[in-house]
Amino acid sequence: IYAQLVASQEVNAASLDVVNELDLRLPISAFTDPAITPMLLAVQDFRLMRAQFDTHVKPLPGMKAEFLEAQRAQFTKTPDLFDYLLAARAWFVDKDAKTVLTLLPANVSAEDMGYLEFSRQLLRAAALDAINDEDSRNAYVAIFPHVQSAFQRNTLELALAMSDEKHKKIGPDFDKGSLITDLHIRTQLLTYVAGPIILHQQAIAPDVPQSERDLAGVTLLTRDLVQGRFKGYLEDVALLPAKKIKPSDSSAESQIDLFDAFRWEGRIEGFICPDVVSIVKILVANAQDVHARLCLGDLFRLKGLSETTAGVSVYGSDNPVIDYDVLGGTGTLFSGKPIARQEIYSAIMKDKAASPDERAYALFRAVHCYEPAHSNSCGGKDVSLAQRKAWYDELKGSYGGTTWAKALRYYW
Repeated sequence: IYAQLVASQEVNAASLDVVNELDLRLPISAFTDPAITPMLLAVQDFRLMRAQFDTHVKPLPGMKAEFLEAQRAQFTKTPDLFDYLLAARAWFVDKDAKTVLTLLPANVSAEDMGYLEFSRQLLRAAALDAINDEDSRNAYVAIFPHVQSAFQRNTLELALAMSDEKHKKIGPDFDKGSLITDLHIRTQLLTYVAGPIILHQQAIAPDVPQSERDLAGVTLLTRDLVQGRFKGYLEDVALLPAKKIKPSDSSAESQIDLFDAFRWEGRIEGFICPDVVSIVKILVANAQDVHARLCLGDLFRLKGLSETTAGVSVYGSDNPVIDYDVLGGTGTLFSGKPIARQEIYSAIMKDKAASPDERAYALFRAVHCYEPAHSNSCGGKDVSLAQRKAWYDELKGSYGGTTWAKALRYYW
């Protein structure tokens, strides 16, 4: 009864409820009953293709091709489904893209395709992509005219966006008439992947929503600073709106100017700093200027500017995490290594051009990088507790008369 109900319904929110009910109510034995419909048997086969582990969490051997071959007679009336099962097993278990292509021929006709054929063609496009076939993008694009629902559309957009990211060619995703229309996908690409050309293009594009222009502008100015692209910042700061720009929601955060960090006027007490543009101009003239680097660190600290990739901090890391299975996981197309505050402080501690007060401030800030939970909030390589104590002792011993030595009571 369940199988007939699933087969007779369109794919929508109501039918998804039926599928969830089926998954919760039917025992596994029902999915493997000899009289079961091929579709429900396929569901169990897909479950078994997932990584399996023993009680000690050690990986078990994946499903063998022979396991599926033994079921061939049960799929006599649904050969396309059986071929898709074989191809999926080759893909998920064997990681064998070439076998996928032998099992799934191209079949993008003028007629609407059902969910099975959609899945077959999407897997085929992914296999072409895996072997870096030059036709892989065309294979994704050819499916778009045949999508039947938002479920298919978003899945296809995500696959295309991840493919373009992998090949570092996301330009077409932001061209006029782009196939990538999903707001979340576009946001992820702009935030974590896009380089300066695309960000500048979207920041001034008249045919995209204001929210996308604002995101592109904020991301561009942030990355200019964090990646040390200081000449670029002096050009791009012209994008800074004259008026404060608020997020398009009604939360408490809506009172915050999106571009607030780039309007920073510096500090007139404590460690004295000029405004952002003045700091950047000094660094353009001399990238090693001690005072300007410390002020840049204060800007990063006070305004929360940092470098992240797919939610995993790689701020100043020599080995950023690359994850091809996450949209945005390959990192930004900006060149160069991001600037980490801890690296600024460590370098200035040893810089003979630094004044005693500047070295003291660098030590003070480096120790505070680990406040209060012993974890590094400044980026760069973590240092040991012994090193933090050494910084503390040097500040107290060599620069005890400074404001910063007197203000520091602990190390973390």
